[in-house]
Amino acid sequence: MQKNLENSQEPVLLLKEMILENFMAYKYARIQLNPGLNLILGPNGAGKSSLLLALSVALGQAHTERSRKLSDLIRWGEEIARVTLIFDNRPINGKRPSQKIRSDELIITKYIRKDGEYWHQINFKPVTKIEVQEIINSFGIDPDNMLIIMQQYMIEQIVRMSPQEKLQSIERALGLVSFREKINDAKIKLQSTVGEEKVVVTLLSEAEKTLNKWKEEVNKLTKRDSLRLRLEELEIELLWYKRENMNQIKEENEKKYESIKNKLKEIEALLSRYSAQLKEKSKKIEDTIEELINENDNIKRETYATQLRYALKDYIKLRVRRAIIRKTQKIMNNEKNRLEEKITKLKEELEKVEEEARKKGPKPKQIRNEEEIKDEMEKVRIELNSLGTVVENAEEIYNSYKKTYEDIKEKATKIKIEKEKVEEEIKELTNKWRKKIEEVVEEIDRNFKERMARVGAAGEVRLINIEDLEQAGIQILVSFGGSPLTELNYYIQSGGERSTSVMAFILSLQSLIKSPIRALDEFDVHMDPKTRETFFGLIEEEAKKHPNTLFLVVTPGQIPKGIKDATGIIVQKVGREAVVTIA
Repeated sequence: MQKNLENSQEPVLLLKEMILENFMAYKYARIQLNPGLNLILGPNGAGKSSLLLALSVALGQAHTERSRKLSDLIRWGEEIARVTLIFDNRPINGKRPSQKIRSDELIITKYIRKDGEYWHQINFKPVTKIEVQEIINSFGIDPDNMLIIMQQYMIEQIVRMSPQEKLQSIERALGLVSFREKINDAKIKLQSTVGEEKVVVTLLSEAEKTLNKWKEEVNKLTKRDSLRLRLEELEIELLWYKRENMNQIKEENEKKYESIKNKLKEIEALLSRYSAQLKEKSKKIEDTIEELINENDNIKRETYATQLRYALKDYIKLRVRRAIIRKTQKIMNNEKNRLEEKITKLKEELEKVEEEARKKGPKPKQIRNEEEIKDEMEKVRIELNSLGTVVENAEEIYNSYKKTYEDIKEKATKIKIEKEKVEEEIKELTNKWRKKIEEVVEEIDRNFKERMARVGAAGEVRLINIEDLEQAGIQILVSFGGSPLTELNYYIQSGGERSTSVMAFILSLQSLIKSPIRALDEFDVHMDPKTRETFFGLIEEEAKKHPNTLFLVVTPGQIPKGIKDATGIIVQKVGREAVVTIA
């Protein structure tokens, strides 16, 4: 709740004087104002309501119901109008109400020109409207809030306000707008964060697709390199197979070579033996022939002849055998030479193959046969060809996109955390707002019931849709003459009942309002004398409770009998000019 201003240590900005120049019916008027109740009296059409209008305009109201354009408020025949508000800015307990102003008076002036131009001054120095609003808003003064400054004919406007508009007017009057503003700012931030999250999520999805695409390329590159490596391993295995196979052939040929060498040695020994035998046979033949020639004995000659035949036969056999063996020796020598050449060539080739194999890689632990190796090589080549084009720098590109993806993912995480933080902030702010509003409306309702009872009526101020900031509002329910509680409505209650209900509602806010200025214009038009007197008494009570607050009340009637402590501001029409007298 707002503390009563008189109990607050904060100094109050008190309006002490208002000056009108060429404003509506006023040529020039200087009105002294006092804390407490100020009654603006005078006949209809004298210019009473113009004083509240001038107050609102000087405080920053851009247009009014009585005149949509500010230039229409200039006195007829004049080119420029001016309204000046003089506030007391003297230090209280060593502290000025407005710290920005160093002088004892804060003077706000608004100029309105016929061509539609208008401008503001503070202590006679040009300022913007925003600068004026910053000062007056800091004291809870809101010229556009009907619950603070109720202009003429606004009773009906308040009745027609939606529940949501009523609640928001209360918030502005009590200085609680910051709750809603903070919530709305947080919602805007949330909306922005959600929008940013959608963009980042979309970017993340696209980045993920791109990353997966390049991951496939990296996998393809890795597979190609793996297949190439396998092909190299198979080529090494094939080389070592060739080396082993060639070495095996060499060893087999060397075995054949050694076998032929051994056989040739055997043949040489056999030929040597055959040569010795032939030599012996030849010597024997020679000796037998000589004996045959020298022998005259026919019987002996026959014997020598037989021996010679046998010897010749054996000799021929040996010669034939030796010839055959020599032929075999020649063939085997040729084979030996051939094998020798082949082995030499195999050794040379083996050295080359072994050198190439060792350069390619170490000997595998297991070497399969050539067919198995070549079959696998063919399969590997087919698989390599099936990969198609491979991007050589795929891994570099993938890593680059991965960094981008991770950056976006990190940003998405941060945004998610920020969104959750803002959602929690909205929840906390909404709970604080709801709690504050419930407390305020509870007190307003209590005050409203009491004031309605003072005029023999009943009433209730009820919160609706409190769970929804946008739809939250208040309903004013009233009962006259014992009828059931009915929502305040332009078509159900009479003019007097509407005025009574609205005034009871406004006065229920008075102890909570921060603004040092409260104004009411002709609230009593439709009230019967007794109700009018009651409400003036209630206003006077509020004024006494808040001695540091200025109450401005416009009334077309006389001062009620019970009012004793009030300043009278008499407005009269002299010719075409409105004149003010302080009673």
